Amino acid sequence: MDIITIISTIGFSVCLLWAYRRGISDGVRLSEGKAIEPIRSPVAVVQEYKEKKETEAQQDLINEGIANIFEYDPQKTQPK
Repeated sequence: MDIITIISTIGFSVCLLWAYRRGISDGVRLSEGKAIEPIRSPVAVVQEYKEKKETEAQQDLINEGIANIFEYDPQKTQPK
């Protein structure tokens, strides 16, 4: 029972600190005349991650192809 209380207290404290920091940063943004950023939903975060990963994979494939083109040496491929 004591362990559950300790874990709950720590979790609640972390949430409290996160909310406090979020409020301070929102207040600073408002005082600077900037818009407040909304909290992103987990679905949007996962979707952005997947899109970014796919884009990076495509870019890596393109970079590998370009590197292979520049590394081509016709002298090495011809039999002697």
